[in-house]
Order: sequence, then structure tokens, then C-alpha cells
Amino acid sequence: MKLKTAPPKPELAVKFLYDKTEWLDVPGTEKDTQGKNHYVEKQGEKVCEMIAESFRKYSGPPDLFVISPFKSVISGIVKQLETCTELSEYGDALEDWCLDNCGTVHKFQGKEAAEVIFLLGCGRNSLGAVRWVNSNIVNVAVTRAKYRIYVIGDSEVWRHSKYVEILREGI
Repeated sequence: MKLKTAPPKPELAVKFLYDKTEWLDVPGTEKDTQGKNHYVEKQGEKVCEMIAESFRKYSGPPDLFVISPFKSVISGIVKQLETCTELSEYGDALEDWCLDNCGTVHKFQGKEAAEVIFLLGCGRNSLGAVRWVNSNIVNVAVTRAKYRIYVIGDSEVWRHSKYVEILREGI
């Protein structure tokens, strides 16, 4: 697995959320204690902040994907984005953006965006799901980013995934 993005074009650099690729350690718990819904609301709050900032920087829909290994995480973040007060002014544009730019790894094979938020989800009760995330899932998510990737997850939970741990160490 190789973590290398292209240098940004000067006109894009001012629109990026961060100066470089980042691991954002956001601990939290899943709402579903049965382990079927891996969405972590605290991580979603961070994504809402980032998406709102990105919409402001682009003056509309950003060139950014939100990718997760899990459908439940994507469902959770789309619901949270739709109720985020900082994004309410974007209405239909936000809804369209979510349809096109939020999804599991499989949705984005062959596509690229300037930036990618790799939203991991999962709490301490879902180590089986964490270990399920293989090298292909991580590789596809990372290689969708032309310039920046931001990984959001709980490092204590995700250290149990060999491939995500390699990614975290490489950032």
C-alpha cells in the first residue's frame, strides 16, 4: 500500500480543508450496541464541520468524497449532514452532493476527488467489523484522493485493523 497524493495545483490549494493529509482521532461509541450499525455520532459531528467548511471554501458543493467501509456509517452521516444547521442554506445542492459524493468504497472505484474523508466508524464493541476491513478497501479509499485524505476514526479501536494501522502510521 502506497500513500502518495499529487501536489495540488496552486488555484486549488486555498480550498483544501487542511494543509496536508491527516488522521483525525475521534473516539466515540456506536448507538447500536448490537454491533450492526457502526455509525459514531461524534465522528459524524467532525465530518459535518469539515463539510460545512468545505462548502464555504468552494462557495458550493466541494470536490470531496466521504467514503466508508460500512453502509450504516454512510446512512448515518447522510442523515446527520441533512440536519446540520451549518449546511441548511445549501438545501438541494447538499442533497445532490450527498447522493453523488457519499458512499461505500465500492461506489467510488474508478473515481477521484481532490479530497477524501475516509470515515471509519466503529466502536470498541465492533472489533470483528474492524478486522473485516481488508487491504483492498483501504487501498481503494485512499487512492480516490487526488491531493488530500482525511481519515476519521478512533485510533484505539482501529489499531486492531492491520491495514488501517499501516495507513495511520503512514500519515
